[in-house]
Amino acid sequence: TLTAHDGHGNTHTCSATVTGVHMQPPLPVVYVDDGYVGLTNGTIVKFPYLGIGADHVIGCDAFTNIQGGIAAVNVGGTVNVAAGMYTENVSIAKSVILMGAQSGVDARGRSASESIVIPAVTGTATFTVSFNGLLTIDGFSFSGGTALGVIQTTVGPNNNMQIVNNRFSGYSQSAVFMNRGGADITLAKNVMDGANIAG
Repeated sequence: TLTAHDGHGNTHTCSATVTGVHMQPPLPVVYVDDGYVGLTNGTIVKFPYLGIGADHVIGCDAFTNIQGGIAAVNVGGTVNVAAGMYTENVSIAKSVILMGAQSGVDARGRSASESIVIPAVTGTATFTVSFNGLLTIDGFSFSGGTALGVIQTTVGPNNNMQIVNNRFSGYSQSAVFMNRGGADITLAKNVMDGANIAG
């Protein structure tokens, strides 16, 4: 509450609410939800799929797109992505754990709410990986794309990479394209539907 006084004894009082947002350095865990679209930085939200009900802040640890979450998380941190539709090409240049709405759930025969990722630019990989190191992509549904790979690495070796419990459909070339080999790579419990590939 602010009160102004002038030299003649007049006063005027007004009230305002000020919300501070602590913009901290990269975080170990961040949250992405397409339901946050249209909310301004500093808005307090809840992430609906963890069952925790904790508060998160748009622009701090909550984001509308996957790329924003990757930019904000620590190296080796976790990006939780809620079920919804994400139209973007994501560049992954550091070690992260990407957890879709169906992380840990075998994609084979799965019927559930999905974190669906569609490339904004079809000729570019949906997820481009440009670093060597630990990476987990778990529980997503990828749709469409004409790039060499829906998930594509541009460097190698691709050591310690895990691509598990994902669904791939509507792509024209490869679900996963690794530019180089690597050690301890796991591709498991994915559905790679190549029916859209010509020939």
